[in-house]
Amino acid sequence: MATNHTSFFREPQHFAYVQSSILPQVRARRVPVPLKVWSMPCSTGEEPYSLAISLLDGGLPSGFTVLASDLSTKIDRADLGHRFDVICCRNLLIYFDEAA
Repeated sequence: MATNHTSFFREPQHFAYVQSSILPQVRARRVPVPLKVWSMPCSTGEEPYSLAISLLDGGLPSGFTVLASDLSTKIDRADLGHRFDVICCRNLLIYFDEAA
């Protein structure tokens, strides 16, 4: 299933959650620094850019990496094999109900 539907700051409450819940944990060093984030699926990239903007606007105290991937044959694929501190797959989960 690939919809290739994306937009900047789609469902903004998720990005607010990053700023209110993830960033305080990073500041308290409960999350390794520099932060490594995997965003998937992300179609043409608006979500990972929005995520990066949220991290910067939230005052992330050190560097971070965002890897973006998508399974669509229309979108470039990334070579995975990294350890990630945060995996953001909300664009996948929104297409499934609780039972799935």
